[in-house]
Amino acid sequence: MVTGDRVSSLFGLLFAFYILKESFDLDVGGLHQPGPGFFSLFGGILLGVFSAILFFRSLVSRAGKKDRKAKGKEENLRFVFYIFVGLLVYTFTFEWLGFILSTFLLVVILLKFFDPQNWWKLVLTAGVASLSTYIIFAVLLKSELPKGILEIFL
Repeated sequence: MVTGDRVSSLFGLLFAFYILKESFDLDVGGLHQPGPGFFSLFGGILLGVFSAILFFRSLVSRAGKKDRKAKGKEENLRFVFYIFVGLLVYTFTFEWLGFILSTFLLVVILLKFFDPQNWWKLVLTAGVASLSTYIIFAVLLKSELPKGILEIFL
């Protein structure tokens, strides 16, 4: 019996091969002078590795051989709805609140719905996630991210 993990991992593998092919068509370049396909090459490699791991885990796991029902259709649809609403709110508040605050709030909301835990753990995890991504993109990669209402501090 084919499970959802097997189907999605096979799709991920096929998509990874397509990304790798297109990356080489764009010219990968080198470490010191990366070409336009450099970043997508590593994305394709990561997608391929994780898809292969998921495929092999679905083959060897006993739960993968049964058609398991994780939480039920209604609960899964509710989670999809929460994610959609969270990303929609994130999109509309991104410029006004700025990258750090809007990302912080998105992570808090998603963690609260999907992994209920103490508030201090939520705040700490969301703070680390938003600040580390800000450092990666704004400081190291020099991307221009909206500062929003924190513009006076940054």
